[in-house]
Amino acid sequence: MGSPVVTAGLVVLLVATMLTIGTTLTVEGFTALLRRPRALVAATAVNVVVVPALAVALVHGLALDGPVAYGIVLAAAGGGTGTLLAYHARGDLALGVSLQAALAVLGLLAVPAWSLAAPDAGAAIGGAATAQVVAMLIAQLIPIAAGMWIRARRPALAERVHKLSRKVADVLLVTMTVYILATTATQLATIPAAGYATFALLALVCLAAYTTPALATPATRRAVTPSA
Repeated sequence: MGSPVVTAGLVVLLVATMLTIGTTLTVEGFTALLRRPRALVAATAVNVVVVPALAVALVHGLALDGPVAYGIVLAAAGGGTGTLLAYHARGDLALGVSLQAALAVLGLLAVPAWSLAAPDAGAAIGGAATAQVVAMLIAQLIPIAAGMWIRARRPALAERVHKLSRKVADVLLVTMTVYILATTATQLATIPAAGYATFALLALVCLAAYTTPALATPATRRAVTPSA
């Protein structure tokens, strides 16, 4: 999955997604979010602490090890990437973007820390991965800021950009998912049943984030659930 094709596709998908989100956001949306920080704090805690801790408990409890266990823990600790899904679910985009940024920053510490708890002989994530996380954060913030600037200055242009970037993001999301599944089919066949069961249980827990008490409105719940 580290091929140039996949890497390039994921970068374009990320930029198109964030541009799509940016052209729907306003400064007022973030200002309103500052007046209700409980939702952001609760959502961050679920993603940074609860889900990774459960992943570690499951891989140890089910005696999973090697790359499968390591991958499960890193995926759980890696933070949310569900901003586009939150958009489609009509979630609170200001919360979704803020959560995405918070998780990216906290991931600089959380991912290496949780990787140490994975039952695998491999070394914990180091400096190269940290630099990659920083680069990904920048790749998210720039198109979001650009989209917001276009929306504020040229609303008609923002609408056209939004429609185009949304189509690009949707097509790439489906295409990259199919491509990755097709090119890793033999590897997927080697994952034990306990590994798939762990993935399924973690997915259910993430969906259960919808019931987090601090998320008072349906829009905030829809913004957090895809990210968890």
